[in-house]
Amino acid sequence: MVLIRYLPDESSAGDAEKAISVATYRDLAGYGALEALGDSAELSTSDSGALIAVPEANPKSTCFAFPSGAFQVEVFSPEDGESFELVGAGDVFPLGLTDGP
Repeated sequence: MVLIRYLPDESSAGDAEKAISVATYRDLAGYGALEALGDSAELSTSDSGALIAVPEANPKSTCFAFPSGAFQVEVFSPEDGESFELVGAGDVFPLGLTDGP
């Protein structure tokens, strides 16, 4: 897993404050795992082809995966709905697999 936290300017490394975070998990079946969530998540598809899932049990997180990718990404925000806005903005695409937006 790779985890990146985006700390506000007034914060420093190690602060316990919740911040926007992006975790990438190596998962050969990441897309299928999101499909399998079914009714327990709100599912949609991005313009770049990613399957996007907002789990009902964890609405501050939005997960996404690409059909051709061997990974799954989770975006967390302490603000309700912000993680979905960040993922659903159309700026999500697999590097090296497409030219992007």
